[in-house]
Amino acid sequence: MYDYDDGYLRHIQSMIVNRVGSIMNRAIALGLLLLFATASSAAEDGLALTIGRLSTNEAAASQVISVENKTSRNFSRIHVECGFYAGNNLVGSGGASLHDLQAGTIGHDDVVALNAGDTDNVKCRIESAK
Repeated sequence: MYDYDDGYLRHIQSMIVNRVGSIMNRAIALGLLLLFATASSAAEDGLALTIGRLSTNEAAASQVISVENKTSRNFSRIHVECGFYAGNNLVGSGGASLHDLQAGTIGHDDVVALNAGDTDNVKCRIESAK
């Protein structure tokens, strides 16, 4: 067994606590940075997603969407993803791509999910914008 005095052990303990705290602070800061960067990327791009009419029949569900480009830049492709729900249950999914959306314009499309005729609500998001 080693014979260390209390001062030395407190010094080692303090170094460990400071090191772990520093690593945790960095990890938390990085996590928050990534969260805010991801959550606000479409908003920073100045793209506004609007959800329009939902239509259903026995074979499928169709959701009208539009994206307004409120920026001064042109986008070659904007991809929108939608989840189709019956109550809280996901019953289908689909996506649509808008191409060559010029600055200050609005693009429209339909997102379709087959075998999702019992859909009563839809949640959509801009998945990517290039």
